[in-house]
Amino acid sequence: GIKGDTFTIQLGHYLDRVVVALLDSSPQQPSSAFDDFTVESSLSRPVMLWMTILALTVNSPVPDRIKLLFELLEHDSKNMSQLADMSSPETTQLATIAKVIELVGHLQASNQLPPDTQVISTDVKYPTQQFKRAEPEDLVPWEGNKADPIDLDAFAAILRSKSVCAWGECYQKKTFGASSN
Repeated sequence: GIKGDTFTIQLGHYLDRVVVALLDSSPQQPSSAFDDFTVESSLSRPVMLWMTILALTVNSPVPDRIKLLFELLEHDSKNMSQLADMSSPETTQLATIAKVIELVGHLQASNQLPPDTQVISTDVKYPTQQFKRAEPEDLVPWEGNKADPIDLDAFAAILRSKSVCAWGECYQKKTFGASSN
C-alpha cells in the first residue's frame, strides 16, 4: 500500500476551499440565514465524493493518486456487492465503468477537471453553435457496457484522456508506469 511521510496532506487549506465551494453550490443550501439548514443535510453526500476531494490534497505523485482512487473504487464495488448478496461475503467485485463515471462526476463536482474538457457542443448550430457543460457520461470515452469491469491501466488511461484530463494530466507527456524522478 501507499504509506509513510510522503503520503500526507500538504494542502489542508485547499481542502477547506474545495469543500466550502462544493457545499455552496449545493441545492440544499438555505435561501436565507433564517431557513432551516442542518449540518447533516449539507453533508449528506456520497463517501466516494469526500474521498475524491481528500485525494486531491495528498502529497504524492499522480500515479499514486490514481492507484488510490482505483483501490477506493474496488473497495466501494466490493462493499456494494456484499450488500446486494449477503449470502456470499467473499464475492470479488472489480471496479466498473459505471463506478468510473460516478467518480468522474465527483472529480467534476470538486473542480478537479480543467474547464476546457467539460464544454461540449450541442445539436443547436443555428444561428450560432450552442455549448453546454458535459455530464460525466459524456466525458468517459467508453464504447462497451457500463457494467464492464476495468483494470488500473484502463482507469489511468481514462483519467488521463483528453476528455477527462483529471488534474490536467492530459497535458503531461509521462506514461502511467513511469517514475516521477
